[in-house]
Amino acid sequence: MQEVIQEAISAYNLPLTIVLGLVAVYWLISLAGVMEFDALDGFLGLDAADGADVDVDVDLDVDVDVDVDVDVDADVSADADGDGGDHHHGSGGFLQSTVKLLGATDAPIMFVLTVYVLTLWGCNMLGNIYFNKEDSGNLATIILGVSLVGSFLLTRLTIRPLRPLMRLLRDTESRIPLIGMTGQVRSLSVTATSGQVEVVRDGAPILLHARVSEEGEPIVRGTEVLIVMKDEERDAYVVRPLTKSKDL
Repeated sequence: MQEVIQEAISAYNLPLTIVLGLVAVYWLISLAGVMEFDALDGFLGLDAADGADVDVDVDLDVDVDVDVDVDVDADVSADADGDGGDHHHGSGGFLQSTVKLLGATDAPIMFVLTVYVLTLWGCNMLGNIYFNKEDSGNLATIILGVSLVGSFLLTRLTIRPLRPLMRLLRDTESRIPLIGMTGQVRSLSVTATSGQVEVVRDGAPILLHARVSEEGEPIVRGTEVLIVMKDEERDAYVVRPLTKSKDL
């Protein structure tokens, strides 16, 4: 155990250990109800990488006369449907393409990143423990490079079998009529911009993204609420309290 701790805080493992720690903090905050577990998807304009289509068409025409003419037409179109149907580029588009390559289009971005970071950290740790006993910087760099690629492949192998389950979880809301049902606030509060409500259906709890109306007051944790409607624009259910909400 002592060896593992020393390896985790060594110069070539410390950056990954810090990243892993940040991931752990993210999940702890999500479990505490401070933020939604897929808040990163909304921040980047993603919907669990769903609807992210990356089409790459490459046409090669080679004409040989006296000279050789090579015409390369590359048409790359990335259509990422995020909030309100906007097109997102930059980091969002890159992550969408990466997640699609991993075969994890039905999984929340943070779940995919967690699996990758955890796998990368483990591979880099084990690689240095078993193959870099002399603490060589050059060898540590090689191990990191191999770990980056190997972790990508391992993440793909881990995520792909879970796609049916992820799809089932994501489709639960659309398959079950929820308007008119009652539930309880599970996040610290439900506001016009964030919040989660738990609804029990046939003995099984369902966690939903919830919002109050634009002019509504925040609803605190533990308050019984009624699901009024589905707000397609905000991709969440609008709720109102059944009991008097305490002051925040």
